[in-house]
Amino acid sequence: MGRIYLIRHGATVWSYGDQRYCGSTDLELSEQGLREAERIADRLANESLATVYATPLVRSRQTAEAVAKRHHVQVEIVTDLREAAYGDWEGLNYAEVAARYPDLDDERMRNPAELAPPSGENLNELIGRAVPALMMIAKHHIEEQIAVVGHNTVNRVLLCHFLEVPVAHYKRIVQSPAAINVLEFAGDSMQVITINDTCHLGSVAFLEF
Repeated sequence: MGRIYLIRHGATVWSYGDQRYCGSTDLELSEQGLREAERIADRLANESLATVYATPLVRSRQTAEAVAKRHHVQVEIVTDLREAAYGDWEGLNYAEVAARYPDLDDERMRNPAELAPPSGENLNELIGRAVPALMMIAKHHIEEQIAVVGHNTVNRVLLCHFLEVPVAHYKRIVQSPAAINVLEFAGDSMQVITINDTCHLGSVAFLEF
C-alpha cells in the first residue's frame, strides 16, 4: 500500500482577513507561509518520501521545495493539480463578487459543480483534470510514500471524490493553509486516513487564527 501526503500550501497575503479568490493568481508565500512550509518539512522529515509533487504556482512550489530539500529530491510539477480557475473573479474578495455578480454568485453557491465564474471553471471540470492526475501519480508510486502540495479548492474536491461526498458540499471539508491530509492507495482504491491535520504548526497555527 502506498501513501500520499496531500498538503495545502502555506499562507499567502490573501489567505486571511479580506479573503480574495486566488486560483491562477501566482502569489508567493507570505512570511508566515514560509514558516508554515518549514513546519510541514519538519513534520515529514522522518518519513521516507520517494518524491514531492507541486503545481506550477509559486505558492505550491515554495512549500514543496521546503519538504523536498529534507529528502534530497527534486520537486516534480503536475499542471492538472493547479488550483481552480476563477476567471473574472480572480483577485476579488467575496463581498465584491456578491456585489458585482449577485445572481450568479447565489446560483453558483447552490450548484458549484456545474456553474463557473465567468471565464473560469466549474467543479466538475476541476475533478475531471485533478482526479486522473492524482491517480496517475499514485500508480507511479505503488508501495511508496510521496508528498503532493496542492491548493484549497482542488484538495477539497479530491477529498470529496474519494469520500464519495457530492462535490457541491466541498466547503464542508476544511483545508487550512499548510494542512496535511493522508491518503493510502492500493491499485484503484484510495482511502482517506486524515483530513486537515495542522498539529505540526504549533504556535504558527495559533498566530493564524
